[in-house]
Amino acid sequence: MNELISLAEFSYELPRELIAQEAEPRGREFARLLVLDRRKKDFQERRFFEITDYLRPGDVLVLNDTRVRPARVIGVKPGGGEVEILFLGPAGGRTRDRQEWKALIHPARRLKPSAVLDLGDAHQARLIKKEGAEWRLEVDGPSPLEDWLRKNGLAPLPPYIKRKGREHWKEDREDYQTVFARSEGSIAAPTAGLHFTPGLLDEIRSRGARVLFVTLHLTHHEFTRFPVSGNGSPPPEEYEIGAETAEGIAACRREGGRVFAVGTTTVRTLEANHQEHGRVQPGRGQATIYIQPGHEFWAVDALVTNFHLPGTSMLALTSGFGGKELVLSAYQYAVRERFRFLSLGDAMIII
Repeated sequence: MNELISLAEFSYELPRELIAQEAEPRGREFARLLVLDRRKKDFQERRFFEITDYLRPGDVLVLNDTRVRPARVIGVKPGGGEVEILFLGPAGGRTRDRQEWKALIHPARRLKPSAVLDLGDAHQARLIKKEGAEWRLEVDGPSPLEDWLRKNGLAPLPPYIKRKGREHWKEDREDYQTVFARSEGSIAAPTAGLHFTPGLLDEIRSRGARVLFVTLHLTHHEFTRFPVSGNGSPPPEEYEIGAETAEGIAACRREGGRVFAVGTTTVRTLEANHQEHGRVQPGRGQATIYIQPGHEFWAVDALVTNFHLPGTSMLALTSGFGGKELVLSAYQYAVRERFRFLSLGDAMIII
């Protein structure tokens, strides 16, 4: 691996008011699209539905079909007062009526082990212990927590999208989910895929390009500013590539087509798999690959992505694909032209 570049080098000034708080009101496909051409070293502005102009017969579009679990709950402390609980996943311990879970809680500074949080509908969570930033909880109630969350849980929006209470909970659950989501397991959305509609995907297929899927479940590390460990690797994330996708990419290569990866998670999945096997193969694995400028891309020819926070590994990956100077110049343009940033914002395609 190349020597790590400090994430501080992938910085820019992001005015808080440019962080999108709502989805594009006219519809997902009407988001602005900044098109970066690596060969010409320039960029131009379009609308997202015009992405079809850049796909040719024989190309493949690969999307992450993970489904976001409605894992956020507003709980009530023993003495009153609300806390937000983000359920990360089962912790292992389980009886017929109770199950242990890992969770993030905010605010948590006055919480202590043995405290019981009221989740509603006769469901409760008893705090067991804190492990780093995470709490271990014992949840009990009349139904399994997974089932209860599907009915009552809130969308696990990133902390930079501000919500209070449950006023927008139905809209958020729809807006923070791709239309092609199938395999539940994420607590963050693969946000580049949020711009696609069924009609737009059908239009892409009608133009002779194939639409394929991989699965990588996103963790809460997607919300953090520096989601990279000391050895330069993001926390491992499980992925799966089906036979249809692997065969479709192989056929694309044989026929001289291009692979368009939607989102940094899809890039990491394809590049990690290719790195392990020498070409994209079906199967499961762990994506621990860290991508920055200097990485040689083998599996991906074009990238569709949203605008990322300054100083993050996602921006480092985008800069590695598009070129640091060109990408940061495009970000400066997007700030000047008042693009909408981050999860519910506008998009970029690098060709």
